[in-house]
Amino acid sequence: MLAPALQTIALLLACFGVWKLCRHLHASAPRLTFLIIAGGFLFRVFAGSALFWISYLGLPLGRRLQTGRGFWFFAFDGMGYFDLASTFASKGLRAIAAVPSSSPSPFYVQILALFEYTFGTVASIGILLNVICYLITAAVLVWLSRRDPRLTTPVNVALLVLSFAPGCALWSLQPLKDSFFVCVLTLFVAVCVAWQELWAGEARRIWPRALALAAATFALVYAISSVRWYTAFAMWVTLPLFAIAIARFSRRRAAAFFATAGLMVIAGQAILIASSDYVPRPLAALLRPAGPGRQRELARLDLIKWLDSVRRGYDLTPGGTAITAGTLVPAKTPPSAPTQVAAAAPPNPAPASALSSTSERAAKPAEAKTVYEELVAADRARQTEQQSARMPVTRGGRIITGIAATFLPRALAQSLGLINVEGGRGFWLVADADTIVLDALVIFVIVFCIRQLRAKRMRVAPAMVLVFVSMLAIAGPMIYTVSNFGTLFRLRQIIALQLCLIPLVMSATPRREHAFDAPEGAL
Repeated sequence: MLAPALQTIALLLACFGVWKLCRHLHASAPRLTFLIIAGGFLFRVFAGSALFWISYLGLPLGRRLQTGRGFWFFAFDGMGYFDLASTFASKGLRAIAAVPSSSPSPFYVQILALFEYTFGTVASIGILLNVICYLITAAVLVWLSRRDPRLTTPVNVALLVLSFAPGCALWSLQPLKDSFFVCVLTLFVAVCVAWQELWAGEARRIWPRALALAAATFALVYAISSVRWYTAFAMWVTLPLFAIAIARFSRRRAAAFFATAGLMVIAGQAILIASSDYVPRPLAALLRPAGPGRQRELARLDLIKWLDSVRRGYDLTPGGTAITAGTLVPAKTPPSAPTQVAAAAPPNPAPASALSSTSERAAKPAEAKTVYEELVAADRARQTEQQSARMPVTRGGRIITGIAATFLPRALAQSLGLINVEGGRGFWLVADADTIVLDALVIFVIVFCIRQLRAKRMRVAPAMVLVFVSMLAIAGPMIYTVSNFGTLFRLRQIIALQLCLIPLVMSATPRREHAFDAPEGAL
């Protein structure tokens, strides 16, 4: 790792870069837009730093929610990413570059390890990474909004959601992958917008820019897939529609279609390289243009059965916030039965009947350990059985509970008898507030798009087709399969991001009458 003096210099340079990016946003964004960005930036800096020092010093504030070293209970996987990245960072740049693809979110681990190697191994480095990703995301959103003056309101709404929505704000305060994922997904959509504008224009030297955008597509799909492969796969599935829309959108129809089809091949290879250890074999066969055994794997592909198997995996994994059937949804065990999960086995090695005295416990440590492990395994099996018995037994019931958990506040959904969710550690107010924000965002996007399309002030652009259809391709399976609210609460941020992007990619091309597009000397 770098010496402390070099790390201090690198940190100062990084802060200078953040300041320059803020200056750029101040110059390019409208006043209200910049104030929203500044608010989101300051919130991440001050709230993230406060949480870090409270946990790092073990201060008596929310002590039962702290996990030490600057981490909190909602960032258990963040602690895992941080420790894994620390292992590679301590071994140098070669080890960072050689992070195996079987690691969880390998590309994010590489980025986090590079930050730890450059700036120091401390949990607050996650705040710096998240702030940089947030500012890059904001800069991309501002760039998208400058394509049409009518997009000022949608970009302000998008920035408000991504800056202050409870879910988006919460995940940005710890070294978690969510801010990084939002950044790379937004960049990918921006590349798609640049691609559609490339083929809509009349430039003659189009291929050098096309090759540059194709390279950016490969890199961004690789990054997305290494964090959440199913998101990249949903984007890949949508690319044929994007190619058709681009062909209708462009004057060079044949060239535009085949070039965009080439993007599909490039994106498919990026997914295979980044996530070969995670993509199921039948789905991986779809990504290969050709190869031995491809037809056999495709013949085995049954998406419904695969989704059912994923759902079954969630149902059989005990969780404190499992989404079980409400009183109106059929389940194996009637919802009126007791829903409390059995308490975990006490940390005693064995009951008195198994080891009757202290001397016997000291003489038989291996046996004590074995008995304890058996107790834990039996308790886990009991929790699994109780939880799975309270899950919906029909596909319709799973869809109903998934939609209710995603779009209805927990208090309302439970009072209607649609779902039942326990646990939450007292954070249901935060979760329900995030649900209300998501619902308001859905209403805003629908109203804005319908009004603009009916007035013929905007039209559906190819990038809008890509974002909208891929959102449905992600949201449908996610709502059906995820039966743990903690996981759903975090993953539905993908839906929120794509909803924010839909209005911003409506305009087909930049309007030449804008001041920033005026010829030199015209101002």
